[in-house]
Amino acid sequence: MRGHKAFCCCGRVIAWVRKAEPGLLFTKDWEESVPTKSADIARKRRLNRATNSVVEILEDRRLFAGDASIIQALPYRLDFTDAAGGMTDKDGQGTGFTHVQPNAGGNEYQPALVDLDTATGVLRITATTGTNFHGANTLVNGLDTKFDATTADGFTIGGRLHGPLSNFNTHGNEAGITFGPGADHYIKLTAVNVNGKTYIQFTDERKVGGSYVSTVSTSKAYTFIGDLSAVASLDLVLHGNAATGKVSAYYSINGGPLTKLSYDITLSGTQKAIFFTDAATAGVTVSKKSESTAFTVAIDSFETYTGTPKAVPAPGTGNPPPVTEVPPTEETPVEEQPPVEEPPVEEIPPVEEPPIEQPPVEEPPTEEPPPTEEPPPVETPVARPSVSGVTTTPGMSGVSPTSAFTVTLSLPNAGHTIDLTTLNSSNVSLFRTSDHSPVAATLSIDSQGRLVLTPTSPLAENTTYTLAVTDALKDTAGGAFAPFSVDLTTGFANVRLLVSKSKYYFNDVRLTSGTNVHGPAQSLTITNNGVDALTINANGFTLTGTNANQFVIVSKPSGATTLATGQSVTITIAMNATSVGLKTATLAITSNDPLQPVVNVLLRGLGTAGTGGNNEPSLQAILDLYEIPVNTGDSNAASTLL
Repeated sequence: MRGHKAFCCCGRVIAWVRKAEPGLLFTKDWEESVPTKSADIARKRRLNRATNSVVEILEDRRLFAGDASIIQALPYRLDFTDAAGGMTDKDGQGTGFTHVQPNAGGNEYQPALVDLDTATGVLRITATTGTNFHGANTLVNGLDTKFDATTADGFTIGGRLHGPLSNFNTHGNEAGITFGPGADHYIKLTAVNVNGKTYIQFTDERKVGGSYVSTVSTSKAYTFIGDLSAVASLDLVLHGNAATGKVSAYYSINGGPLTKLSYDITLSGTQKAIFFTDAATAGVTVSKKSESTAFTVAIDSFETYTGTPKAVPAPGTGNPPPVTEVPPTEETPVEEQPPVEEPPVEEIPPVEEPPIEQPPVEEPPTEEPPPTEEPPPVETPVARPSVSGVTTTPGMSGVSPTSAFTVTLSLPNAGHTIDLTTLNSSNVSLFRTSDHSPVAATLSIDSQGRLVLTPTSPLAENTTYTLAVTDALKDTAGGAFAPFSVDLTTGFANVRLLVSKSKYYFNDVRLTSGTNVHGPAQSLTITNNGVDALTINANGFTLTGTNANQFVIVSKPSGATTLATGQSVTITIAMNATSVGLKTATLAITSNDPLQPVVNVLLRGLGTAGTGGNNEPSLQAILDLYEIPVNTGDSNAASTLL
């Protein structure tokens, strides 16, 4: 049965109207409602409170994560064939869910990613990479509603995923149902892709004394179900009982018989009290791990009702029978007295057994913790590894562009190291902060167990980069790393060669006879602008290019040259023309500068016949020397005549 709600967009008035549970009659005065079926007084009061019409006058409140005070009367079913109030979708239609699980970022409710399609009767939710794992608390659109989980007959939460489910084809794509008050205490039953294979995952996570514990081991929590690409529907069902603290899980493919998983999750003491309350939470979850792959799930129905799970209909054949029509004898035997105490003659005939039942002997009694223990016996909790620091090679004013990045790790699970199968460029990356352009790098583990990221080529100078580690990186105990990122800005390289000019212009009268005399010499100054010594070998100055023989190095150091930080050395170069016309060459300076092992200085010169009259170069020749893009119209640049 649906609850109908009305929201005022200004936040002033909210009206909640809920229909009564079948079997209860109400007079005009809600206080005088008369039940037509027997129940204990506390149950009557809860039902009256849950089914009364309520009008709240709100002064300055706004609906962000919904209203956690709304308790739905059972049975409560959403088949998404019409708007049902509560949290709205992208078009403002009510989904029927009355609350969204809050997250740490305050962005838990994103209606743009929710679409109620009443024409086909599905609710589509588009996933983000948010998660509740180990307190990350970043899940988005964890839609839920409240109900009474203390009923004597127990309760059932069911959800149907609408096929085809071919989009469960990427690692980390996950969707299903949840039971529990929030990010630090939940039980979930989901379909999930793990490394290309699809599983049913039934597990719990609870925060106890600052650590996260689970009743179910990682290896046990996954049940392989094969390819879902051709599946028309997948039903996921949880059954809980407040008296025993036990939660069981079932699934059905294409409306077939419910299959019970071989284990249960049992809570006791304080933990049981946290989950099994008269304002318990049931909801849906949709998430993914890949940022680059879109993942949208269509939910065909969602319901919560009292009693044990009922057979599910085949896709398209209608809703399951109402809970009130199911005889009490159909309850699963495991929720009654221990099977070993039942006389064989009193067993329910096989024809009446629901297809969901499993032989009682499949439940290992060792998984039932003593009620007095808190928390229940579990495997040793897997602690969460993390990054404790990053060290780099310093440059002149920041990180050296040639630096490797050494990541110090905190590995709290004794005897365990990084799981090398999860060590890749998706989980540990370096990228330019401004545009997220990735940096090619190698990843390795050094002798001290530290992670080392080494760029395959020097980074740009004076540029900010981000080093990021995601929770997809794990240790060999299965612990996921806490997400980490740090921004790092490069400076100059430790060794940095600077030249006073990058291009020189010369002129010289061509040699006609006599002593080889070069033209006017010009000075070139070389400076070490790094923090380590700059070394130029004895043969570190060479002339190359088309007209290298038309230029000469007049003076330079006689041997190898080493310059400390800030020191300089000067050489002189000149043109020694042997013919008339434009000449070009390059002076190459070779050093130990890692960013620029060879620095090239361009040389341009004009050889002339002499001075005065026709010996002078033409205007066009001078313009060409200085690379001025002007055409004088002179048909012969070597002639002074127009």
